[in-house]
Amino acid sequence: MKDASKLAKEIHTKNPHFIFELIQNAEDNEYKDRTPTIKFIIDSGRLIIQNNEKGFEEKNVWALCGIGETTKTKAVGYIGEKGIGFKSVFMVANKVQIYSKGFQFGFNYDEKNPVTMIIPEWIDEPPDFIDVNQTNIVLSIKPEIKSELPKYIEEIHPSLLLFLKKLRRIEIEDRDNCKLKRLEGHEKHGIVEVTYDDTKSYWKVIRRSFLVPKNLIEERRKNVTETEVVLAFPLKEDGFPDASATQSVFAFLPVRNYGFRFIIQADFLLPVSREDIIKDNAWNEWLRDCVVSVFLDALKEFKANPKLRHSFCDYLDEVVVAPSNSPYKFSPIFRIHYNDRLPNAHGGISHGFIE
Repeated sequence: MKDASKLAKEIHTKNPHFIFELIQNAEDNEYKDRTPTIKFIIDSGRLIIQNNEKGFEEKNVWALCGIGETTKTKAVGYIGEKGIGFKSVFMVANKVQIYSKGFQFGFNYDEKNPVTMIIPEWIDEPPDFIDVNQTNIVLSIKPEIKSELPKYIEEIHPSLLLFLKKLRRIEIEDRDNCKLKRLEGHEKHGIVEVTYDDTKSYWKVIRRSFLVPKNLIEERRKNVTETEVVLAFPLKEDGFPDASATQSVFAFLPVRNYGFRFIIQADFLLPVSREDIIKDNAWNEWLRDCVVSVFLDALKEFKANPKLRHSFCDYLDEVVVAPSNSPYKFSPIFRIHYNDRLPNAHGGISHGFIE
C-alpha cells in the first residue's frame, strides 16, 4: 500500500508523458512477420492503443499487477520517468482495459485508494471496437482531461522514429474529427527515410550505447546502467547534406534549439517545464561529453561516404561558440578550429577537431 501511494504521488507530480511510456512499451515488444506498428485512436472519450506485437504472456500480466515490476532484462535509459512506466496512464484515465492474446482484464483506479492501480479485474466479453488480432489498451479518459487529449497526441514528433529501433510506423486516428495521420520510418543502405503524410525526409543516423560510470550518482536515473545517444544528420534526397535549417536537441521530445544543424537525442534530465536542459548537473554533463564521442563516430562514417566526405562541414556552419569558462555547460559542445583540424584532401582527419 505504501509503495502504491508513493507511485500515485509521483504520477501526479512528475508529469510523466504517458504517450511515450506506451510507445516505449511497444518498442520493447516482440514482433513477427509484420511492420512493427502502434496506433492511437481517439473515439468518444476513449483512447484506444493498438499494437501488432506477438501478444501478452503471463509474465506481462504479472508485471502490470505489481509496483516496479518489469519484464525488461537490463536497465537502459529510455523514454519517460524511471519507475512509473505503464502506470502513467492513470494520470489521464481511471478505467484501463487490456486485451491481448486471450488475456482480457482491466483496472478501476480510485485515487483515494492507490492500490487499485494494481488490482486486476477480469472482463468476460471484449467490446466489438477492439482488434482481437492485436494488443489493445483502452483508456477511458477522465472528463477533465478530454479536451487536452489532442495536445498529448500532437507531441508525437516525426523525428521520434529516428530514435526507435523496432517501431517503424505510428498511426493516429481521430474519429471524433475524422482525421488520420501516419508516421513511417524505414532504413535502406544506411539512410533512414521518414514519411509524415506526404512529406519525406532523409537522415544519416549514428547511435552509440554508453555504460553509466559507477561513480555517477543521479537519483532520477539510479537504476539505469546503460544509455544511448543518437545523432541524426539531415540529408537531401540525393544523399548530400541538408544544412538549411537548425535542429532541436531532443530528450525524446524536442527540448529547444541550440543552433546545431543536426539532431542530438539523449536521456537528458529536464525541469518539469521541459523548456531547457538542467544546467550544472553531472548526468547531463556526462551525456554532453558522450555526444562528442558519437560525433567522432559520425566523422568516420562521413569519411567513408563520397557524398559526405568533403561536404559534412555544412553541418558545422555557424555553430555558436561559448567561451571555455562559460557557466552554461551544455551549449555548445563543439569548439571548432576550421583552419587546423578539418578533413584533409584525402578525406582523413588531420588531428580530430573537438576539444
